[in-house]
Amino acid sequence: MKFVKVAVARPIRKTFTYKNLVSNENILGKRVFIEFHRKKVVGVVVQMCSNVNKEFEIKQIISVLDETPLFESNFLKKIEDISQKFFFPMGELLSLFTPNLMRKPKYSDELQKYKIDDTKFEITNNFFKKLTDEQKLAVKNIQNSKKQEHLIFGVTSSGKTEVYKHLIYDEFKKNNSAIILVPEIFLAPKIYEEFKESFGENVFLYHSNLTELQRYKIWLNCQKKSPKIIVRTRSALFLMPKNTNIIVFDEEHDQSFKQQDKLRYDANSLAKELYQNSKIIYSSATPSFKL
Repeated sequence: MKFVKVAVARPIRKTFTYKNLVSNENILGKRVFIEFHRKKVVGVVVQMCSNVNKEFEIKQIISVLDETPLFESNFLKKIEDISQKFFFPMGELLSLFTPNLMRKPKYSDELQKYKIDDTKFEITNNFFKKLTDEQKLAVKNIQNSKKQEHLIFGVTSSGKTEVYKHLIYDEFKKNNSAIILVPEIFLAPKIYEEFKESFGENVFLYHSNLTELQRYKIWLNCQKKSPKIIVRTRSALFLMPKNTNIIVFDEEHDQSFKQQDKLRYDANSLAKELYQNSKIIYSSATPSFKL
């Protein structure tokens, strides 16, 4: 294709046409370095085009930054749908899925030194509490259900966490990952330490105080197929760990799962859009009315 449509992380709800560097090369989903409004910025190719309206001069891409696509075509279609549904620019939406280091004009081979090997983890159940009959029934019902959404209801300290810990453990044995969402970041360390005791180095606490490099390394880990657990607030959804099969909303009733600025979304709705094949577990002593 001679031309490409590029999404740029700017508050503009449209894409921009550029000439492809190599006319027959498919660069869909790759980052490109372009000149945009007299500045040089990084964008993502979201569409390949053979013909365009040549009413205006079309600039050429300066360089292609990735050897392999950062985003697959089916994912880009999903992002386009979410962009329209949430009335949010596609370029800014894609930037939420990209670590800061990759929003800069760095070639993918420059970042190879941080590459992480895909490791198969060994998990033991030495740090798992024995479930009560009621907890066992809850685990069994969720595992056997074909429904996507499930509620674990119980008063504080009734053992809700142990139920979804066992659900995650069973998914780990199938090489699947999990995301645990907390309403406020100050709640994350407690859950992180509790799960690290059971799952060891397979648990990652992601927060804004991490360095750019630390966040990039966690993002790299999420690209690997080995099982992992991400603990964070609602924005953990944008990390998209491979093989994610369970998403837990701890203290589901809390209003902090709704973002009111920039991309306005309810984490519940966004999770169902992004992780259509994953089980979503709501844990609460006072579940929201909608459940």
